[in-house]
Amino acid sequence: MGRVRGIVMVACAIVMLSTSAVAQHAILVEGVSRVTHLSTSGMNLWVEVTLNRSAVVIKSAEVVVMSEGSELVTISLRDKVVARGHRRSEVLIPLRFKARSSLVLNSLLRRIAEGDTEGLTLSYNIRAGGRLFKRCFAEEGVAMTQMLDMLGITGEMIEELQQYIE
Repeated sequence: MGRVRGIVMVACAIVMLSTSAVAQHAILVEGVSRVTHLSTSGMNLWVEVTLNRSAVVIKSAEVVVMSEGSELVTISLRDKVVARGHRRSEVLIPLRFKARSSLVLNSLLRRIAEGDTEGLTLSYNIRAGGRLFKRCFAEEGVAMTQMLDMLGITGEMIEELQQYIE
């Protein structure tokens, strides 16, 4: 199970990016509630979210993590994600992973946990919005440190996530 630890940490990136991409919809991720069907090819990540407006739908999302210009892992949604409006709820985020090997994922987790994010960048393409109207959010070459700082991801959050998969 230790080899998939990297997968879970990288999976958080897609959750947090999706959340920031639909920030105008006032969605707040409270934390990870559970992880199911965890493997080197994907997982179901359950998060607690609070939504202070109508429902938000993340139709599709893909995040590519790169190191020094080389692709390490691609994380994408297997199905759409729906956060019900005006309440706190548990939301399923079904993720798919693509990497050369599970060792790459484990190495990536270790780097992030140790704070060694220099040279790590993210590119993402997310389609999200309300139930009827969606918008695309895309950016390339975002520094991992910038993203972690912007989203407020701390070492404690990384450790909490690791506990779910041990």
